[in-house]
Amino acid sequence: MKRIIVNSLLIALTVFLAWNCSKDQNPLLPNGEEFNRKLEIKTEKSEYYIGEDFYNMAFVRSTVLNTSSDTFYSKLGDGFNASIDQDVLQIAKGTEGYFEQNIGDNKWENLNLGILIEGSRIIRILPLKEYDLHAIAYLDSNSVGKFRLRVNYYKSYSQPSIDTLRDTSNTFFIYRR
Repeated sequence: MKRIIVNSLLIALTVFLAWNCSKDQNPLLPNGEEFNRKLEIKTEKSEYYIGEDFYNMAFVRSTVLNTSSDTFYSKLGDGFNASIDQDVLQIAKGTEGYFEQNIGDNKWENLNLGILIEGSRIIRILPLKEYDLHAIAYLDSNSVGKFRLRVNYYKSYSQPSIDTLRDTSNTFFIYRR
């Protein structure tokens, strides 16, 4: 009986604490399509055309602004540049960035990404600083429609899998001319 009372109190305490957490900090909310809204990602354009803007590879330029007062970390750096501080971030194979195509009701599929010859590395995303973000993906005959860029990032450099955050760009469209 004592064990049931103790467990009930622990459950009640957990629910009470979860209710008092902010939406960003609440461990009981599902991840789903919720984003942390600490990085503002804006593409250069909202419409691109195959044959005019790019051919078999899409190269989308955007900006990333850390709107918070926190420093974040992400594997978006070019491995050729040894610095933890880089002004140009990359979405390519092996990074924490994704070039996604909408395939249905709020379902997104990552395109086949380009590569960085020297690989990628973890970089810092400093508070209130704006960065250039380059995303490279291969296109095929089905690569038309609605797209977005997605970035995973972390509060801690040493334990990134514990506190994964994520944000997306505005949606943009790719059309065939």
